[in-house]
Amino acid sequence: MEDAPDVSKPADERGGRRFPAPLMQRLPRYYRVLRELAAGEIVKISSKELASALKLTDSQVRQDLSAIGETGQRGYGYSVRRLFFGLSEILGVNDEFSAVIIGSDPFALALAQEPIFARHGIVLKAVFDPKGLIVGQRVGGVSVLAIDDLIGFVGENSVDIAVITDYTGYDAEKLIDLASISGIWNFTDYELPGGRRTIVHNYTLGDMMMTLCCEMKNPRRSV
Repeated sequence: MEDAPDVSKPADERGGRRFPAPLMQRLPRYYRVLRELAAGEIVKISSKELASALKLTDSQVRQDLSAIGETGQRGYGYSVRRLFFGLSEILGVNDEFSAVIIGSDPFALALAQEPIFARHGIVLKAVFDPKGLIVGQRVGGVSVLAIDDLIGFVGENSVDIAVITDYTGYDAEKLIDLASISGIWNFTDYELPGGRRTIVHNYTLGDMMMTLCCEMKNPRRSV
């Protein structure tokens, strides 16, 4: 019988590598499944078992894992702990990224109180209120500050990500550029462009809802 692979160290020497966009979109799904397996003290898993959990093909899983440097071991499969730690490194879970929320609408306040940030290794540092309605209050354990304080706050504190839920009353594009924030998670109807220094993910909730309705009204036909 072959020995189990050494899992004493995270299986990641891959910082800074670029992966194809479809693979990057699948990696968080791998992470969620592996997090549950690790929490359940599952030691190993086969590509077939992982494919079943992810609703992917066995060959796709082996291809994805090979792309991140994991080939498994014949007769053993994959170490759950090794994969989990490796993906944690790739996804930046251990990098202690920090974020602020720009918005004081119900969605912004709900996000501030959600454990989604801490659960993914991100530190929420503040909420900025573009409308000035709740400045001075605390939400989700952080202070609500005026939007005019954003640039100064970012200059004094390490902030990597801005989550934008409201662009009313300020020039979001200009402000983010001046603040030199590297990542934007934008939920507003205004589609922000990316730049050399900034990665932008635009998620217009209304558009996503209409896409769902369109697919429901015009279902795909089986081949």
